[in-house]
Amino acid sequence: MNIYIDSTNGNDAADSNLYKTLDYVLDYIATLSDSEFNIYLKNGNYGMKQHNNLFTKTNIIVNIIGTGPNVILEQTQPFYFNSDGGGVETFNLNVNKLVYNISNINHNYNCFKFIWNFNNVVFNKSLY
Repeated sequence: MNIYIDSTNGNDAADSNLYKTLDYVLDYIATLSDSEFNIYLKNGNYGMKQHNNLFTKTNIIVNIIGTGPNVILEQTQPFYFNSDGGGVETFNLNVNKLVYNISNINHNYNCFKFIWNFNNVVFNKSLY
């Protein structure tokens, strides 16, 4: 399933053809039964929090696809899991062609069970 997001002209409604926020879309697709999602981000700034309902879905692939350096993905919440959590091994998150910004957030990535792939991504960690 292809999903398009535009942080300027999008609209977060279940029947939208062009969504506004990535967090809305990630919550929305967690309710769907499809097995693969291609999420296309137009130039702009996007936030991403922890999505436990999505990260624990089995046999699913989520591709987040930007257009290059003018797409900024800001992790707005720490991703945290204990040894019993961390998603499932058959959930795949692929992040492509954008800037991934991690600003002043403490992280615990040690217990993730799902697969992360980053392709053509610039990582930015801002410090005070």
